[in-house]
Amino acid sequence: MENYETAHFLSHNGTCRLTMRLYLPEGPPVAIFQIVHGMAEHMGRYHALAKELQAAGFVVCIHDQAGHGASIGRGTPGFIAARRGDRVLIADALRCGALVKARFSLPLVLMGHSMGSFIASRMVALDPHHADALVLMGTGGPNPALLGGWLVASACCLLGLGRRANPFIAKLLSRVNNRGIPHPDTELDWLSYNKANVAAYQTDPFCGFAFTSAGYRDLFRLMRDADGAATFAAIPKKLPVLLISGAEDPVGDFGDGVRAVAEAYGRAGCTDVDLVLLPYMRHEPLGETDAARVHSRLRDWALSKLPPDKPAL
Repeated sequence: MENYETAHFLSHNGTCRLTMRLYLPEGPPVAIFQIVHGMAEHMGRYHALAKELQAAGFVVCIHDQAGHGASIGRGTPGFIAARRGDRVLIADALRCGALVKARFSLPLVLMGHSMGSFIASRMVALDPHHADALVLMGTGGPNPALLGGWLVASACCLLGLGRRANPFIAKLLSRVNNRGIPHPDTELDWLSYNKANVAAYQTDPFCGFAFTSAGYRDLFRLMRDADGAATFAAIPKKLPVLLISGAEDPVGDFGDGVRAVAEAYGRAGCTDVDLVLLPYMRHEPLGETDAARVHSRLRDWALSKLPPDKPAL
C-alpha cells in the first residue's frame, strides 16, 4: 500500500511534466525534508529513507528530475534541455520545495545526493531563504578533469549530437570511479560494497543509462559551479550544513574531496558545518547493508537543527 501522495508540476523549461512524491506523517509535521536525487536514478530509490523521516514527523518531498524516472515521459533519458539544463534542474528543485512550503508553513531541510548535491548547493546559493538546513551526500570537491569532460560534451552538442546518449563519457566516468576499487566484479562496484544494491541498480530500467551529451555538459557545469567561490560566498553563514559520504567513495576522492568542500565552507565563513565520513561505505551509503544507521544519522541531525520555535499545524 502506498504511503505517499503523487503530484505533478511543469518543469522550468515548459516542456516536461515532472512527477513528485509527498510523504505525510500521521501526526502534526515538524518540518519538510526535501530530497534531490542523483544522476541516472529516480525518486523510488529513496523510499526507505523517506519512510524513516516520515515516521519521525517530516513531510518528505522528492521529484523525478527532468530526464529521469517517471518524468522522462516521451523525452529522452538523460536529456534535460537544449540550453542551460543546469539552470532547469536547479529551478525545478526550487519549484518542488516551494510548492510544499506553500502548503506547509514549516522549516525545510534540503538534501542532495551526488548530482543532487551539486544542485542543492546551487539552490541555496541562488535562493538563500529556500532551506533552513543543508545535507550534501556523495558530493565531491574540485576536479581538474571537469574541463576536459565539459569540452567533449560541448563539442558533441555543437555537432548536433546533444540529444543523443553519450556512452563514451558514461564508460569513461565508470572506469575513473572504479579505478580505486580493489578487484571490482562490475563497472559499478564503486557505487557500494553491497552487491545486491549494485545488481538492483543494473537491472532497474530507470537507472544506469548514459546521459546525453547535453546532459553531461549540464552535469559538468553544475559540478564546476557548485565548487566555485561564488557558491560558497553566497551560502548563508549560519546555515547548518552536513557533509556526509562514504569514506571510500571515489566521487569524493575517498574523503579528500569532501574534506576540501568542508574547508571551503569554513573559509567562506560558515559557522555550522559537520563532516561525516562513513567507514566501509562507498558512493551510495543509502544502498549499503547498514543503511538503517545512515537513515538514523540523517534523521537525528535534521531534528537537531530545526529552530526551537518551529511552527506546528
